[in-house]
Amino acid sequence: MAQKLTSFLKGVREYAYPVLDKSAFMERGVLTPQEFVLAGDQLVYRCPTWSWEGGDPTKRKPYLPVDKQYLVTRNVPCARRAKMFEEEYEEEE
Repeated sequence: MAQKLTSFLKGVREYAYPVLDKSAFMERGVLTPQEFVLAGDQLVYRCPTWSWEGGDPTKRKPYLPVDKQYLVTRNVPCARRAKMFEEEYEEEE
């Protein structure tokens, strides 16, 4: 039920706020699709843990490149996981 409501609300939002063609980042903090792709390209270039993904073809947005639908990061250490490995290592000693 909650997933259907969320999906419906996303649809309403996309209808009410069409895709930007002029930058509104400074005024509203939102990116145009072109700005999103440029920012994502910089992120991927500077931080190798980030990469572009194409995602589910049925959910693709036509205003984004097919292979740049969203950004994902992998193999990033988190403090909780590092602590877990540290504790396991100490137990082995």
